[in-house]
Amino acid sequence: MNEDTMMNNLLLPCNIFTSLCSMSHNDLNKKEGFTVKYFQKNAIIAMQGEEYRNLLVVLEGTAGTEMLDPTGRRIKLETFFPGAPLAPGILFAKDNRLPVTIEAESDSAVLAISKRSLLSLLNNDPACLEFYMSLMGDKIVLLAEKLRLIKFSSLQQKIAGYILNQMDCQHSADIQLPYSREYMADLFGVARPSLSRELSRLSHAGIIELQKKRILVRKKMALEYILEGKYGRLLDGEEF
Repeated sequence: MNEDTMMNNLLLPCNIFTSLCSMSHNDLNKKEGFTVKYFQKNAIIAMQGEEYRNLLVVLEGTAGTEMLDPTGRRIKLETFFPGAPLAPGILFAKDNRLPVTIEAESDSAVLAISKRSLLSLLNNDPACLEFYMSLMGDKIVLLAEKLRLIKFSSLQQKIAGYILNQMDCQHSADIQLPYSREYMADLFGVARPSLSRELSRLSHAGIIELQKKRILVRKKMALEYILEGKYGRLLDGEEF
């Protein structure tokens, strides 16, 4: 990766901190408490268990989070794209040790903002503060939904439970998906291709109809049937 090219040409994505949108990487490096760092693919950006003292924001490439279970098995959790801050809540926690390892999934540029500089930025930029608080709120909502879905063992059950819950919330069989496919995949703890395959299977079975960010439920009873763990019969083509 050519650092000079990246520093001169790449901008901080505008959906993060509006006051920094017009600044190049070179200019960001000149600000107190701001440092642009570069990582090759598969390089460790931050290790699980270390103190998180600077907010990290992906500028270029992608970064992924993973953790080790008690047996030493690596569990992939989430992928972050340009414009995404990493672990924003951990920075202000009393125990600010990272619960995950952050790794570059491709050649990446990451902005590190010191806690002091971030507080100054939030204090002086209402739009930035609102975005940060909204981000924290979204994380809480995501965690709550993950906890609700954790009781379901299969991905198909999680999808069925999620769709049924959205039907109740929106009082309609024609539901508007509030999240992107990437966000939903993270919610279910799977890769996006796995989510797309299961949605396609439900669509081919005539249970739902996919329409971009909308889902039209054709057979609500079938979704309820899936929640009972009888999805094997569904895949065999049983009628509902």
